[in-house]
Amino acid sequence: MEYIQIGYLLKPSGIDGYIKVNIEDDFMDDFLDAAHAFSMIRGDYVPFLIENVEDSHHLLVKFEDFNSPEEASKLSNSTLYLTSDQLQHSSGILQSKIHHWIGYEIISKNEDLMISLGVIDEIIKLPTQQNAVLVYNGKSVQIPMVEDFIFNIDDEQEQIFMILPEGLLDV
Repeated sequence: MEYIQIGYLLKPSGIDGYIKVNIEDDFMDDFLDAAHAFSMIRGDYVPFLIENVEDSHHLLVKFEDFNSPEEASKLSNSTLYLTSDQLQHSSGILQSKIHHWIGYEIISKNEDLMISLGVIDEIIKLPTQQNAVLVYNGKSVQIPMVEDFIFNIDDEQEQIFMILPEGLLDV
């Protein structure tokens, strides 16, 4: 099972065991739909059942069996995770992994040929997508890292296989 970091637990709020959370925008809908979330405790992912979520000035979550600020403070300043199975928005999965791809080789499938385009030097986050920056034919190019273009990722070999629209690299 793969655990995806979606945000952070901050500090208790109020007297009923609520804790402030900071959830990345890409994962907000998945978090709000989740029955439970995970935090890492002593090296293990531990599930916590979500009893209630409130959105006032800050997003607040109440986990089952956490009924006081003292109990909630045990989770303060920890990372919050969902499993990849809990994510309904696949773009969230892609976007959560993309920063790990610096150093990966991009291979383009063109008809029956596989062509190495180069190694990712940088990831640039744009409002609608994230682009990989690499040197191709002596010039810096940006390739949109969108699911429509990616057909396979080999983490062992650090390779991303893509089918790119014709002319994309000519721009």
